[in-house]
Amino acid sequence: MTLISDIVLWALAIFSAAVAALFIWIESQPDAEVEGAIGHYDYSSGQKVEEWVVKVRLGRIPFLNKYLVKKKMLAAVPSPHTIVLPHLVKGSYPEEIDTEKDWFEYSYSDGEEEQLLIYLKKECVQQLKMHAKIMFRITQPVDSSKFGSIVKREESPTGTATGTIIKVKLENVSKLQINNFEFVYPLPKANTVKIIEVVKVDNTKRPLAYSPADFLVRHEDYLITGSFPTSGVQSGSNLLVGTITLEPGLTEITFEYT
Repeated sequence: MTLISDIVLWALAIFSAAVAALFIWIESQPDAEVEGAIGHYDYSSGQKVEEWVVKVRLGRIPFLNKYLVKKKMLAAVPSPHTIVLPHLVKGSYPEEIDTEKDWFEYSYSDGEEEQLLIYLKKECVQQLKMHAKIMFRITQPVDSSKFGSIVKREESPTGTATGTIIKVKLENVSKLQINNFEFVYPLPKANTVKIIEVVKVDNTKRPLAYSPADFLVRHEDYLITGSFPTSGVQSGSNLLVGTITLEPGLTEITFEYT
């Protein structure tokens, strides 16, 4: 009977020790939460740029929270074709982390949609305070055809006594702003071109600040790929070219040529 009691006591002691060890290990691990992601497209460079901010809180047990850590997954990025630049956020200022520091591990998922997985390593944890923010600036290439699918275009000409007024509606159907978007409109032989207004259409029409220098007329021997030229216009047209920022939603450009 005594032997059985001893075995039971040993088993309970081992079980209690295992539970305690598991508790210590769990409480020593960091927590990570994606605080938010902001981004934009850059039309001129053909890129999608996002900034993912991850809040990291070290484990609750001092000392062990920096040495019982192997790695912690922070984020999964939908596209594996990325360039990642990590930053440590101090106050409101992100400070780029030297890529030679072995602080993060990157791998790829095996699912149908391949993803880039970002892991926090022990070497980084040992340099962090109890609460920290890490920002990852993630750049992905975007094919020119992508912009053709997320920017819907509609145009309407109106004849006047002095010339022709063109209203072009550009609808950005994505959730991200498009920077350096190149608006192109092929013109017939025109003496003058006047930009009347550029407005963002919400519940009202909000004027956007553009100067005549943002729009130029140039002669091309070819049409610019992906710039949405009017159908039927032949090579060698005069082109009205403007560089604008397209917020999500509808933007209207109105100009007159004579």
